[in-house]
Amino acid sequence: MCSSDLSPSGDEDHDRLLISLYRDTGRALNELGKQSQTLETDRKAITLAEAVVQRSPSSKRARRAMFLAESEIVLPLAGRDVLNVSDSVQAQIHARKALEIAQMLTGKDNGDVQGPFDLALAYAGMGDSFRLSDPSVAADWYRKSIALTKKLAPLYGAGARHWLAIRDEALAEVLERREEAPEQLRLLLEANSIRQFAADR
Repeated sequence: MCSSDLSPSGDEDHDRLLISLYRDTGRALNELGKQSQTLETDRKAITLAEAVVQRSPSSKRARRAMFLAESEIVLPLAGRDVLNVSDSVQAQIHARKALEIAQMLTGKDNGDVQGPFDLALAYAGMGDSFRLSDPSVAADWYRKSIALTKKLAPLYGAGARHWLAIRDEALAEVLERREEAPEQLRLLLEANSIRQFAADR
């Protein structure tokens, strides 16, 4: 993509590619701990995705691009990757938007496995958005995501197992009560087993 391609063109395919570029850039910036730049880039992705959906409201691909853009901003807002930096209220707003889109797309899928996979991601995003403000609510959402991910495992194989390990660890992080310690240990052992299996292959 040359520099002249880095602006919205009004063409759906081009602009969806640009949204993906913004998302990938935001993810890289988040890895580097550049919080403000991450959020700025993620917001560009959301703004462009909204414009694409307005132009093509019936396009499932445009809706999914918006779902992915809304999902992407949740983690940096929730402070899961950057300690002591969070905005749970904004994280929950974006997570709920992503969930609404995922639910709508799943209702239209009629057997397409992409919809349930995105729904599992949306459930995890809801968990991420509540992880600091209300760990018990976060735990409920993570459990929903894990249950659906396990159902999808036969279809997605290693990809589903990777996400299952991440969601197991996320749930373990928010289990705070003493009586939850056995579940926390089970989750961490399951995640470790999944990662060990992947490393041995």
